[in-house]
Amino acid sequence: MRTFAAVLAVEESYEAGPTGLLVIVLLAIGIFLLGRSMIKHVRRVPASFDPPDSRPETSPETSEPDRPEIGVSDAADGAHRP
Repeated sequence: MRTFAAVLAVEESYEAGPTGLLVIVLLAIGIFLLGRSMIKHVRRVPASFDPPDSRPETSPETSEPDRPEIGVSDAADGAHRP
């Protein structure tokens, strides 16, 4: 009968096989693709999130009353104008 110390003293050598290499390569490819996708999305982010001026400056000669555009929602009350 083998003792517990004898079982622990047995040295087993493990080698990295092709499966380990495959896992490492797949992880590297996945990280590369995720990084590339993240860079594409970050480039699409606007430089500022401030709302653009919705009213263009009009000259005093053309003083037409401000009319809301069709389909523009009013941000103050949340109502949508058809």
